Amino acid sequence: MRQLVQLIVLTPAIGTQGVRKDDGAEIPSNDELEQRASPLWRDLATSCQRVAVWLVSLGQVPRHVCLVPDGHRRFSRATGTDLRRVYAVGAYKYAKLREWCFRAGVDVISVFMFSVRNFSRNSFDMTSALDQANQIHVEIVDNADAWHAAGMQACACGDLERLPEDLRASLARAEIATSDTREKSLKRQMSCAAYNTTYQMSRMALHLAKAVKEGVIRSEDLTGKFLNEYVALTECPEADLLLRSGGDQRFSDFEVLQCNYAYFHLDAKLWPAVGFLDWARTIIHFQLQWPAIQAIKERHRLMASYGSGRSDPEQVIRQRTFFRNVYAANILNMERLAGLRKDVVGQ
Repeated sequence: MRQLVQLIVLTPAIGTQGVRKDDGAEIPSNDELEQRASPLWRDLATSCQRVAVWLVSLGQVPRHVCLVPDGHRRFSRATGTDLRRVYAVGAYKYAKLREWCFRAGVDVISVFMFSVRNFSRNSFDMTSALDQANQIHVEIVDNADAWHAAGMQACACGDLERLPEDLRASLARAEIATSDTREKSLKRQMSCAAYNTTYQMSRMALHLAKAVKEGVIRSEDLTGKFLNEYVALTECPEADLLLRSGGDQRFSDFEVLQCNYAYFHLDAKLWPAVGFLDWARTIIHFQLQWPAIQAIKERHRLMASYGSGRSDPEQVIRQRTFFRNVYAANILNMERLAGLRKDVVGQ
């Protein structure tokens, strides 16, 4: 089965390859070439991709994929392409990757949109990135019915107060518009903006210290399982795969708490040049490495559970009450950021 998948994904897809300059840099014209190709070729390429996604889905699929789409500025310089055009192509590539992941069975995709450090870049770079992010989430709101029909939800986390007002409003509106309390198996897209793990950890520590001081929870309630659940509720659950483009070998302080056992896949290509074959190879590499990672996870789980006693019912009630309050507070905060409430104080 694995050989068949490799045969499909390693076969060049007709009508999806970009053109290249003399220096080998790819110009972001994949979507344009697809439009120019005949309907027959487009249908053939789409059918091949769907078969490959189906075959990949028969194996172990990561539940949560972390994405660091790096390389937009380098791609712009290498190809002489306007940076705003490059960000638009990057957004298109992300939408395709999200489609492939969800089709294969991924439950959560978290994408690193901006680090807090990114705000030190020049105004044109940041304006281009921020405008594209805002457009993405405005389109999500406009197409909320389609997201509901597909069982998808857009979420956001990070220091959203640092963002321009229009962007933080569109992020909050996208989360509200695609939320559905009746649906428990939503495919989640998490946009991490003005994000870094250091800030998230400090905010978590302050929040938990305040809850202990106010008697909502006790210090003995802050178990390892409790902290994992808190991080999953306020951000994302444990990650299985971290995919980074651009060739850099670093986390960039992105979801460090979630990536204890994640398979870290580096792609040398700059993000606008990444395509379906790169995604498929990434999933296959994950599937090859996952048994060894899973064995380590299981060994550590057994070590952590050794000697642990039965849970205290009163402790469970305190923890559940705390999580319900956190969930309700997040909803109110998103309504405030969306401009729907004026009676809520910022977190």
